[in-house]
Amino acid sequence: MGVKIMELSNLIVFLGLLMTYHLIKKSEFKWLENLKRPFSLCVAILFLFLCNPIYNLGDVALASTDAEVRLRYFDSTNLVQLEEAKELAKNMTGDEQFSFQQPETEDFHNRYYLKSKNYAVEIHGISGAVFQLHRKTEPVGEKHSQEEYVKMSKQLLERMGRTLLDDEQIVSTVVEKNNQVLVELAPKLTDGTVLGASSEARGFKFVNTNFTWEKDSLIHFEERLNLYPIESMRNVQVTSDDIETILSDWYELLGQELPAYAIDGLQYGYSNREIEISISTSTDDFLFLDGHTGEVLYFSGELANSKEINFDELVRKVFRSKNINPLNWERKRIYSSWEWREKEPKDMELSYVHDFGYTEGEAYFSYEKSIDIYRKIGHNVKVESSREAYETVAKELNYTPYASRAKLTEVIDENDKIRLAWLIVIQPYKQSEHRLYLVDIETKEWVSLYE
Repeated sequence: MGVKIMELSNLIVFLGLLMTYHLIKKSEFKWLENLKRPFSLCVAILFLFLCNPIYNLGDVALASTDAEVRLRYFDSTNLVQLEEAKELAKNMTGDEQFSFQQPETEDFHNRYYLKSKNYAVEIHGISGAVFQLHRKTEPVGEKHSQEEYVKMSKQLLERMGRTLLDDEQIVSTVVEKNNQVLVELAPKLTDGTVLGASSEARGFKFVNTNFTWEKDSLIHFEERLNLYPIESMRNVQVTSDDIETILSDWYELLGQELPAYAIDGLQYGYSNREIEISISTSTDDFLFLDGHTGEVLYFSGELANSKEINFDELVRKVFRSKNINPLNWERKRIYSSWEWREKEPKDMELSYVHDFGYTEGEAYFSYEKSIDIYRKIGHNVKVESSREAYETVAKELNYTPYASRAKLTEVIDENDKIRLAWLIVIQPYKQSEHRLYLVDIETKEWVSLYE
């Protein structure tokens, strides 16, 4: 925090003054003798300003310095806890003891890096997805048939607590190489074809959930969140039926037939997004839906009968579907797309940019709704208040803090309203994990983000 910089500055000033005093004391110039007493008095006064335990120059600086917003945080985020990640690693591997190492520069546990005697595992700190698992020791057991390895792969996912799609909705690919068996599982589109088949024909390959087996041992594993019913996913609030209705309405708005589609993944965040559901279609369209509301956040694809489409009218239809009055927004040409921003965005409320990409007479059309990152909201919060926020939390702690820092944060609620809070990051003594607390600027009420 800022006070640590002040302490370092005090030390540098002290050493400089001490050196100056000794140089004067040892000097042979008589006229410097007369400076010793005034110099000592000045040093005493200076240190009274710098190091007074009641109120010093550092306090003056903190009280007069405005804090800058350093983070945006969605209040609905449900972070994965350390014990939750360890339990998932245990269920996958059978190992009981896992160590955890957290980079000191990271505030949030963006990834849990877990290690045991046999395995190294990386787990996403928001979705709980397994980025990768790698076996460090030699494989054991006996070799199995390809069918058995597919069965073992699905059983592994079930041990992880995942609910799988029906077998007829999943396609499996098995490849044997160098005594190892690679199993890849991918979802099918709604018409029964394989997700990404048309893309692979053009040289682009989807990264799906894959397992590498040798004998009885899982050697490597990467998970993609596309093998599960959407309603079973962490914090998602829309259903498979909702998605079908949303897509039908969207394609009707575009004047297109609804193509076969599949959910090809989910993206989780706490700052630049909450939950986005990624969807691919048989016509190579791509969409992102909001995981809470189902709103279409992104679309790109080629439209049939594009020469007959009035794109200005299509933009108005999109706005109407979102209950937006374009008269309250201003349009600006950015390269090959049009950006729409609110003319008078509301105070203390998140604002968005709507981006439409199209050229009259051409088939390609895109739409994206994103947070307006260039809009800055003025806040009158002093750095000094971070100390009060820390002390509010510190008196309730049941552990010894080793290090701490604070970031002024915009907390976004479910209605896009903004409130200010201090994010207090504390590293407990002799522990690698971080503890995070949000302390409300106004009420001083606080919540712990990690138990």
